[in-house]
Amino acid sequence: MEPITIIESIKKHGVTGLLCLCLWWMNGRLSDVEEKLYNCLTTSKAVSAYKHESNHVQLFAILPDKLKVKNGTKRKMAI
Repeated sequence: MEPITIIESIKKHGVTGLLCLCLWWMNGRLSDVEEKLYNCLTTSKAVSAYKHESNHVQLFAILPDKLKVKNGTKRKMAI
């Protein structure tokens, strides 16, 4: 929209015209932000799905039946 058209609209419709122009302008800006956020979300989901598949590692531990405590006594592990 050209500045002359905006000024003529404000003169013709008053505050209501100004409010409509502000809402139209804000809607355009919010649509741009919404599109960027959606693109970021889809990119983030794709990256996290890739990382989840590639970093899947199984860890195993070998635990003894008995533990040795500092004072020399032995005790059985709780299961």
